[in-house]
Amino acid sequence: MSDLSVKLATIVGLTMTSKHIGLTSWDESNPKMLADEWRITLSYIRVGEDEKTRKEYSTTYRTGIGHRKMASGVRKERGGYTRNDGVPLVMEEACHHGFLIPVKPNIADVVSCLMCDASSGMETFQDWCYNMSANIDSRSDLDTYLRCQDILVNLRKMFGYSMLDELMKLDH
Repeated sequence: MSDLSVKLATIVGLTMTSKHIGLTSWDESNPKMLADEWRITLSYIRVGEDEKTRKEYSTTYRTGIGHRKMASGVRKERGGYTRNDGVPLVMEEACHHGFLIPVKPNIADVVSCLMCDASSGMETFQDWCYNMSANIDSRSDLDTYLRCQDILVNLRKMFGYSMLDELMKLDH
């Protein structure tokens, strides 16, 4: 178990719900590369000296199909997935036919991913472009950078500055 997993498990009032949206292409440039898309909601009840405050953050999250598990009665054979001695299906086809089923993401993986994106929002756009080999004149790259900043703002609202800083220092 990672340091982040252990710490998140000790935070009273922190929960995550996930709803599987469906199978989608990982990105538009490669439609055959599939991912499971999830709607994630992190909820945290922050307890202050005089009050309790409920904070929520919802976002989409994707996991590669390699995270899926085999359905009952499916076995891996000859480089594919099969039932009842049928012709093995490659992973992408096996997903479409229900041979592989999605596995819910865990809270530590989701928070770690969000913090990684958020950390990119802590630097200037120019530095971010340099570090990510992005184009400083690209509107699309600017939009990606601004999404990272938005994630940072939302995580700070949820956890507060000091707890978020503490979480970001932990290994996962």
